[in-house]
Amino acid sequence: TITKAHTLCTAFAHDMIYLLAPGTGVTNVITEPATVVLNKAFTFIRGPGRDVEVKLVGTGDVFDIQSNGIELSGMRITVTGGGKSGVTVSGADVVGLRNLWIENPPQDGIEIKVGTNCIVEHCHLYGAGRSGVRVSSGAGSGYYTRILDNLIRDCASNGVSLLGADASNCI
Repeated sequence: TITKAHTLCTAFAHDMIYLLAPGTGVTNVITEPATVVLNKAFTFIRGPGRDVEVKLVGTGDVFDIQSNGIELSGMRITVTGGGKSGVTVSGADVVGLRNLWIENPPQDGIEIKVGTNCIVEHCHLYGAGRSGVRVSSGAGSGYYTRILDNLIRDCASNGVSLLGADASNCI
């Protein structure tokens, strides 16, 4: 699992976890039993694109980013059962979220609760129960966050929600 690979990483070492697709016409499904907590600074998790699916079968968010400099890219993120959001940034700065496919999460595709200088770029966010991207207010959340060149559709609330004064200076 990604959780197991992340335990082998070292904070600030710029470790990379590569998610591999098994071959032509086949989707590789990585099943996570609980939220993947990313708490080792400057760790990069990269996949080849939509052919790699990260699926949460437990409750909560699929990814919870709690450390600076984390990057996720090149994967499909599926929220099932008692899941909430695809990716939550709950205490990190300089987070990069690129080339992600997040479909039908019960809450948000991506929620930035506490994080500054984050970038959400080239993501496909469909059918969120609340917002495609939600920058929540509180504790310095959202300053200088950039949400660029994404496809966001069929969300129950908003494509992008910028909430409160802490979400100022977003692009």
